[in-house]
Amino acid sequence: MKRKVNLGVWWDKRARANARKYIASASWKTEENFDKSGFVDTRQVLADILVPKDCVALEIGVGIGRIARHMAKSVGELYGVDVSSEMVERARERLNGISNCQVRQNNGSDLSMFPDEKFDFVYSVYVFQHLPREVFRSYLKEIYRVLRPNGLLKFQIFERTTYLGLVPVFWLRNLRHLHLIFWHDPPDDDPWVARAYSRREVLESSQQFEVVKVNNPTGKEGDLWIVCRKPSRNTQLVDAPLVASSSSIE
Repeated sequence: MKRKVNLGVWWDKRARANARKYIASASWKTEENFDKSGFVDTRQVLADILVPKDCVALEIGVGIGRIARHMAKSVGELYGVDVSSEMVERARERLNGISNCQVRQNNGSDLSMFPDEKFDFVYSVYVFQHLPREVFRSYLKEIYRVLRPNGLLKFQIFERTTYLGLVPVFWLRNLRHLHLIFWHDPPDDDPWVARAYSRREVLESSQQFEVVKVNNPTGKEGDLWIVCRKPSRNTQLVDAPLVASSSSIE
């Protein structure tokens, strides 16, 4: 039987202990480095796509607003959701004064607070890999619902890769975190250790979308990024430009 965990409570505890560390484990020690990591990841989210300046965007897993603070400069309206009430409270403090940005708590598995076809652009960074697989797939269905026709989704997820072409990297991660059944995903009560996905799994999970691009642009181990578009109602995709200059954020 799968063990259940209240994701909101779990992330509330981490937010109170050290929010920056659990959001950006490589860049948390100073506020300057933490904020810079948000700027860098915002550039990566906007790379290779064209996001209209007046678009309505959604960030899933907003945390304390690390990316949102920078993304708000490049969109018309920005909404952020997070399962943790503690993260949401801190995000509101961090984003105070940014008039086109609002943050809400959700239940960690759907976007039921939003109506159909509300957003032009949805993105998520370092979030989906920490969720049980069925929750990740639930989010994809919900994103499809809330995206407008021809709207874009861009997300990052941990790719299933091998060490020296032999040993799956996620096995080593599981052992490092004392999950002795290392050849399986971490149990659902451990949201911290990343779930690993093959490219085929990602494509199968995203099949309702037109998958535009799948790549590892950073060169970091397992750092897979996916760009998808929701087809138009008449099923003929609009040939809209998808390439944007990195100067789209300041």
